[in-house]
Parts: sequence; structure tokens; C-alpha cells
Amino acid sequence: MFHKRPLTWLFVASTIAIDLVLITVESDRALLAAVKLGFVLGQLAAMAIWVVRGRIHRLARASCLVVTTSLLAYLIEVVPSSTLPWAVFYTGYAFLIVIVTLLSDLTRHRRREKSSSDKWARRWKISLMECFGWTIVVAMASFSARGMEFYFLRRETFAMIVALSAVPSCMALLIRTDLRDVRATRALGISLIIIIAAYYSATGQPSGEFTTFIQAAYLVLWMAVLGMDDVLSCARNVGKSNQEKNPHVDVLRLFEPQD
Repeated sequence: MFHKRPLTWLFVASTIAIDLVLITVESDRALLAAVKLGFVLGQLAAMAIWVVRGRIHRLARASCLVVTTSLLAYLIEVVPSSTLPWAVFYTGYAFLIVIVTLLSDLTRHRRREKSSSDKWARRWKISLMECFGWTIVVAMASFSARGMEFYFLRRETFAMIVALSAVPSCMALLIRTDLRDVRATRALGISLIIIIAAYYSATGQPSGEFTTFIQAAYLVLWMAVLGMDDVLSCARNVGKSNQEKNPHVDVLRLFEPQD
């Protein structure tokens, strides 16, 4: 599991290490708070996109998103003594990105051939054990939601959620897997969305533009790592197939004096 995607797991380990550092950092300045918020939102956006497009079981992906959202909300204090319930804010933010990514993939699926629709239908068949697992996930989410306060869902806060969700939603719509899907026009569109979102974030909170830039930088690095891991995996599979087709051909190795 780890050896198949080493760069991805190294990126995950680096993210966890930075999270542990952010837990101890006092965000008493607007710039530090913006950087911490951008890093947390970048993680949640990556998790939300991965929940829809990941390769492991969907129940495991949903469980990871619920646990990650809860941990980031309760461990990393973005703004000290803030009245904003960050658990609700992060949940709405992640849910919005999941919906956008799911609608994007469903739209792409409608353009595919009929042969792939049968595979898509089999993908959404749910067994009895999986139903039991989903009840556990719903119970975990309900337990976390007991102490949430939803009074802050006003027009101003909702506008801030939409502004902060613009960049990951745009990347989910325009990028199917990783940065190899990006062309010049898509890169220009994503850059324009980042600039607009940074402008609105700056008007909504102090140093809010840094939140958008950190968020976008994390997503770009994450998609770059996914692309590099896919390239390494394809090269590894090609090497194995060539070795199976030509078993008598020696594998390239260093010069040995005794030969």
C-alpha cells in the first residue's frame, strides 16, 4: 500500500507534521491566523475531492473525511476566543466541495458510452455490511453535530464560505485527476478565480488573501504529487510487463567487476 504511492504518503506525513506544529502556534496575529486557516481549508478541500474520486472504498473515504474535519476543528485553533463555530464552518465547506465534485463527475459520466454505465451502476450497489458501516459514520457525524451551533449561518458567513470554496470547486470542475489535465485556458481560468477569491477574502477578513493563496498552493502541490505518483506507477507497470514479455532479458544493473 505505502510502496505503491510513496510520494502521496510522504505528502500526507508532511501535512500531519505541519498540523502538529500549527496546534502549538499561537495565531494572535491576522497573518498567522490567515495562514493557518488556508492550510486547514486546503486539507479539507483535498479530502473532499478525494472522497468522490479516491480509489479505496467509499465508506473508508467518508469516514476519513468525518474524522479529519472533526480533528481539524477541535485541535487547531485558527482565531483565539472566536465565536465562530469552526466545526460547522468546516463541515459546510467540505460538504459544498463534495457536492460540486460529485455533480462534475456525474456530468462527465453522462457523456460516456453505455458500456461504462453498467460499471457505474455496479459501483453504487450497497451490501448489508456497508449499510451497517454507513450507520456508524452517520452516528459519528450526529455525535459531533450535537454541540454545534448554527446561529452564525447568516448572509455574510455564507458568502465567506462560497468565496473560500470557489478555488477548490473550480479546480474540481476543471481538473479531472491531476495537473496533467491542465491546459493553458484552464490554467488561466483557475488563476483568475484565485485572484477574484483572494480579493473577496481580503475584503471579508484581515489578511484574507493569504488564506486563498495558501489554500490554492496546497491543492496545487497535492495534485502535482498525485500526478508524479501516477507517472511512477505507470513506469513501474510498464517495466513489469516488459520483463514478463521478455523474461530472458536481463534487468539493467550496475557494472560488476566479477562478470
